[in-house]
Amino acid sequence: MRSVVRRLHTEVLGDIPLMSSEPGSGGWAARTGWTVRMVTKVSKRPVHTTPVGSACNTSIRRSTPQALDITPPAVATTPARWHPHRHDHRKGVRLMAIKRATTRLRRITSEAIAEATGRDFRADAIADGSGGPAGNARLTAWTGLLLLVLFAAELVTLLDVRQMITWHIAIGTLLIPPALLKTASTGWRILRYYTGSRHYRDSGPPPLILRALGPLVVLTTMALLGSGLALVVAGPRTGQGPQVDVLDQRIDILTIHQAVFAAWAVVTGLHVLSRLVPALRLTVRPATAGGVQGGHRRFAILFVTAAATVPLAIVAVQAGHGWSNLI
Repeated sequence: MRSVVRRLHTEVLGDIPLMSSEPGSGGWAARTGWTVRMVTKVSKRPVHTTPVGSACNTSIRRSTPQALDITPPAVATTPARWHPHRHDHRKGVRLMAIKRATTRLRRITSEAIAEATGRDFRADAIADGSGGPAGNARLTAWTGLLLLVLFAAELVTLLDVRQMITWHIAIGTLLIPPALLKTASTGWRILRYYTGSRHYRDSGPPPLILRALGPLVVLTTMALLGSGLALVVAGPRTGQGPQVDVLDQRIDILTIHQAVFAAWAVVTGLHVLSRLVPALRLTVRPATAGGVQGGHRRFAILFVTAAATVPLAIVAVQAGHGWSNLI
């Protein structure tokens, strides 16, 4: 019997001893935690097992060995448990992120309000020739004031648009060249800043809120003027007829023009509130001693823009005579 156990042990475990005679070692099975059992079969009796090395080995003497069963030790697994300190740490991280975002938003808002109220302003660099960023800022400010006056006159025609439809069309057409000029001057400054021009980089960008508001102003203004021109060209019959399908609803050009006007009023209103004081400071009360070079160029650009509006307005009024017949 012992020879069978030794042979099976040698085939499975090699030279590793099952039991050690050294005190405290306990052999390979005791050191590793593996379970070693001899599966035996007794004639006319059910199969049973006897641990190897057990003091009670009488069953081994009366049994026939069949196999050596070696079972690895069970791995103790601890289920994931809710840890109060880990939960508090995650909650603290979220609170810190919210606090940082709130602080950043407050700082961005305060910067925009400070520049809008005139308490803070950018010191635009002055370059030879056109004036650089300082000259660009003055051209943009003068164009913006011209647009403000024209838009105010256009809003007056809305008090009775049917009676003043001709003026509404004429002033709306007059707005197109200055709007394009202001978009071009602002776009030029953005382009020069992001292409690494030294003077424009030194002057810095406007506050983040105004930078995010700028594209919305351009998009809504172009959409408003474009839909107005489309109404003039299409005429009253086509302009008030369904043209576009939106959510199974037929929408005409006039409805689009009115919806765009509502969005434009909100966006442009915020833009005017934030840029009016800086524009007045640059035009009415300039703080730069000796002026900025390029004044004659800026005046020439404004004069050509204003001159281009007159023939454009005449053509638009002639093309929109169909709307005058609705009075």
